[in-house]
Amino acid sequence: MGGEDKGLIDFNGKPMILHSIEELSRQFPEIFISANNNIDQYQSLGHQVIQDSIDDAGPLGGIYSALQKSDKSLLLITTCDTPLIDIEIAERLIRSNTKSEADIHVAHDGKHMQMLHALLNIKKTELKASLARYLEKDRSVKGWYQQLNVFEVDCSDLAQHFSNINTPEDLFKASN
Repeated sequence: MGGEDKGLIDFNGKPMILHSIEELSRQFPEIFISANNNIDQYQSLGHQVIQDSIDDAGPLGGIYSALQKSDKSLLLITTCDTPLIDIEIAERLIRSNTKSEADIHVAHDGKHMQMLHALLNIKKTELKASLARYLEKDRSVKGWYQQLNVFEVDCSDLAQHFSNINTPEDLFKASN
């Protein structure tokens, strides 16, 4: 996206991240925003902004920092570059937690696991320690998940809600 902060890029009249916040806040009153740049702009959205406590760790850095801040038993993660997210995805992830004691419940769009649309079972205290150990050697979300008990949640009927906006072309296509 030309070096722009994707979460703050305008999508249909508001920052991309605001679409996710508005959808998820219908069900979740506490939302963390993981950001390392443009902190003031993110703080103006009215939610706690968490900066990575480990440099250059990619998405796992944000997840690790959120795990450190959260006092809840579950942590739902999603990305700002999927502004068409639907609350039903989050609800399915939560319902799946009642059926399986997996470490992580991950949305599956019928073709791929959507690794950054997941519910982390923080009650399992080893999850925080597991990520800390993993970050000492690697930064791959997929690699970390492969070490854990992961439950895939069928969201194939909601596949259109996982559309990532990574390029100006994606933005144009999703806006029309």
